[in-house]
Amino acid sequence: MSAGKSLKSYDHVAGFYDLMSDAYSFGQIKAAKKDQLKHLQSGVEVLFVGCGGGLDVVAAARHGCVVTAVDTSQKMIDKLERRLKAESLQANLICDYFQEIPQRQFAAVCPNFFLNCFPHEQMLQLLTQLLRFVQPSGTLMIADVAPPDGNILSRATNRLYLHGAMLPFWLMGLVHWHPNHDYVQALKDLGWETTSIRNFRMMKLGPVVFRNIVAKLGG
Repeated sequence: MSAGKSLKSYDHVAGFYDLMSDAYSFGQIKAAKKDQLKHLQSGVEVLFVGCGGGLDVVAAARHGCVVTAVDTSQKMIDKLERRLKAESLQANLICDYFQEIPQRQFAAVCPNFFLNCFPHEQMLQLLTQLLRFVQPSGTLMIADVAPPDGNILSRATNRLYLHGAMLPFWLMGLVHWHPNHDYVQALKDLGWETTSIRNFRMMKLGPVVFRNIVAKLGG
């Protein structure tokens, strides 16, 4: 299954995607990705799926990880390659999904802000495929938007804020329209245990809008 066939390429937003997401999230998207570094040891193999411009990929390579990163957008991959070269870092970069990923398992798999592009059933199919790339003792880490939680006002603000961000990408054919996914429940249904959740709030003070979750295969 190729996820890239169902959506348009991110090529035409590659030049400003990182800046736009950082500004809209007040830096919280970047912070959610950065939280993953404390769960990674130098020297381990890490797979990033839907890597985009790959600031998290660069950070992992700088951290000493052996990184493989995939995306369907060649311009995103080119941008990531320039970032790696600027710091004399290396990573295995692939412009595809799944078909070209090396048929081996990784200590950590990170589909950051990738699964949220798809409706629930397709997300589950992709998540199931990704879990096959995780070593038996490895981790899946997902930095992404958070499902609504808290009181009525917090849930309403979460939906308004995050669907406001989704709208322009939906209009450009870059995402499917859907409610925010509950990855914790989806992983539980697949037999995986969430071992860590760190929430990131709107402007650091408001409702939870992003989170990083860490999961392992249940015993």
